[in-house]
Amino acid sequence: MTDDMSIRPATAADVPRVKAVTDAAYHHYIERIGVVPVPMEADHGANVAAGRVFVTGDPVSGVLVLVPEADHLFLDSIAVHPDAHGRGVFNGWLFSAYYCIRACRCVSVGLRCSGRLGVRGGNG
Repeated sequence: MTDDMSIRPATAADVPRVKAVTDAAYHHYIERIGVVPVPMEADHGANVAAGRVFVTGDPVSGVLVLVPEADHLFLDSIAVHPDAHGRGVFNGWLFSAYYCIRACRCVSVGLRCSGRLGVRGGNG
């Protein structure tokens, strides 16, 4: 795994690694919340094809999913492979999301911050 933290749009060739990183990042929540977290069940291929997924690392170690909505930008998922923890990937994604939000001139951002991670649209 290299320390290359450049960010790029995901391609179809990245889909298996996008799934692997997402699964590795969220798997530990299954026992805690009792359900599979929503990001693990996402249609990664469709999200990549729609231009919603950005990746970093070689091989991919970080995944950011941004979904533009009519009145806001939805930060659907930030996933960092456990092997990349402590390398600043998560903080890099937060800064990247911030700049995307500003570039889109969004007045609000939607987040999945439910303690259960399995409830779509949760904000509790």
